[in-house]
Amino acid sequence: MNKLIAFFLILLVGSTALAQNATTFRGVPTHTNPTIATSASTTCLAANSSRRMLTIQNNSASVIAISLTGATITSLTPSATNKIILLAATTGTYSCPSSYCTIAAITCYQTSGGNLDTISFVEGLVE
Repeated sequence: MNKLIAFFLILLVGSTALAQNATTFRGVPTHTNPTIATSASTTCLAANSSRRMLTIQNNSASVIAISLTGATITSLTPSATNKIILLAATTGTYSCPSSYCTIAAITCYQTSGGNLDTISFVEGLVE
C-alpha cells in the first residue's frame, strides 16, 4: 500500500512539473503566397524571432527548393554548399517540428521557366 501511495505521489509531482514547463503559443497564423523568380534565389519569408510554427506547401507543377537558413540557393541539387529541402510538385510540404522552428529567413528556388506564386507559407507567431 505504501508503495502504491508513493507511486501516485511521484506521478502527481512529475505531471505538475511537466505542466509548469509546458508553453502554449497562441495567435492567428498568417498565410502568404510570395512570387519566386525563375532560376534565382528568392527570399520568400523574412527572418522573424517570434516565429513558433511554420508550414510550407508547394502548390505548383514544379519542384521548389527551400533553405531554412536564408542561404542563397544555386540549383535544385542538394550539396555540401547548397543545403536545401526539395518540395515535390503539387504535394510537397514541409512543417517545422513542434520542438524547433527556424527563425531565419526562408529562401526558395525554382526552374519552371516563369515566376511562380503557388507556394504557400503558414506562419504562427507568439503573441
